[in-house]
Amino acid sequence: MQDLPYFAALLFAFQRFTSRDWGIEPILQNPENVAAPFDLEFPEQDIKISIDPSDKIYSNFCLNGRATRVLAASAESDDTELANHPLVAKIYWPEEDRINEALAIQQAHEALEGTGLRKHLPTTVCFMDIDYHTGSIREDLGLEPDEKTKSRVLRVLIAFRLKNLHSPTSKKRSAKKFFTGWKECFECKR
Repeated sequence: MQDLPYFAALLFAFQRFTSRDWGIEPILQNPENVAAPFDLEFPEQDIKISIDPSDKIYSNFCLNGRATRVLAASAESDDTELANHPLVAKIYWPEEDRINEALAIQQAHEALEGTGLRKHLPTTVCFMDIDYHTGSIREDLGLEPDEKTKSRVLRVLIAFRLKNLHSPTSKKRSAKKFFTGWKECFECKR
């Protein structure tokens, strides 16, 4: 009971938080229904991407780390290849000082030019850093940045969806073809 006033003050402070203060970015959800698909615009590339939060390809939602979610997406664009190709949206929280993954993928494509291994790399369509980072609370309180826990930025990366080496619905692949594909992926990631 002695800590009740402190707890009440904490609840009072939490009551004043907006959705964005809690880490919920309004542009990454449908205003009418949180579980419904939402559109994300990339004005630099003149692309509108529709992301379906119910079609999860990968989800690692946790309190620490990057909380990566990969969701199915589709594009509304004049480019027919882009509009007809399945896409994925990777939404995650990397450290601010970490190299942008889309730029690293572009450098890998350049390094693997002419090797035949590029087919195992994702092809990025567009990316965006959302104007929100976890260090804002430290800045608001006037605290120095902490070297152990670096600030993270909310990043969205749109890429062409890769084909599986083997899936239960596809024709049975020979062990030799599967091993060749696996070996190429391994060489590509080295």
